[in-house]
Amino acid sequence: MIPVILIQQKKYIRQFEKLAATSSDSAIVPEEYGIRKSLAFNKLLRQQIITEGDDGRYYLQKLRADEHRKKRREILIVLLIVIISALILLAIAVDYFSGDTLLHIAG
Repeated sequence: MIPVILIQQKKYIRQFEKLAATSSDSAIVPEEYGIRKSLAFNKLLRQQIITEGDDGRYYLQKLRADEHRKKRREILIVLLIVIISALILLAIAVDYFSGDTLLHIAG
């Protein structure tokens, strides 16, 4: 469920950027552009990445959107490092406990 929300958030941010809805002057009515006020949209509102302006119009806080992207990228990098480290440790453990380690073969 979470990846779906993240994908939808990314889509909404891109749509607001494409429409140049990045200030109160250029704010849009989301429904006019097929943007639903879904769970993902509401989460962006709570995170203040999208802001409600006047008359039900919304706009993207560009700086917050960029920070959001950077944070997601950092989390992904850390997650990849953890996964790769775990795989390396697993390979070492399997090699060690199988008894066919390079040290035993060479010695």
